[in-house]
Amino acid sequence: MLGPRHTLVPFVGIEADYNFLWGFYEQEPRLVDGPEGIHKSTFPINSTTRIGIGIDVGTDFRIAQNLGFVFGAKYSIANLFGKKSAATLAGDNSMNLLDQAATGLNTNLSSDRNISYLQFYIGFSVFLGKR
Repeated sequence: MLGPRHTLVPFVGIEADYNFLWGFYEQEPRLVDGPEGIHKSTFPINSTTRIGIGIDVGTDFRIAQNLGFVFGAKYSIANLFGKKSAATLAGDNSMNLLDQAATGLNTNLSSDRNISYLQFYIGFSVFLGKR
């Protein structure tokens, strides 16, 4: 195990994530109909929550007794738990996030879908206490 005198201190972490998701869906027709040309239609995605998990790996690089840099990478699955697929109310100009299998809504929704992402980061570390 690395002690406080080491310049490089690697770490690994696992975290639970609570995600509040929303957004917009943009649709652009493939065929031009009329002199107006192509126009995009935008539909809001109704806000929803999902619970996910993340795995984090990185390194703290000490440059002084109480100061350092941190850099690493994190991979997350944002909707591991709480997946849902529900029809939107008739006349509503928005849509729900459809991440659970629901062939009754659409035959293309034959399996669950995951929302995952990879992020890289760099920042400062402040070390408290004695070295």
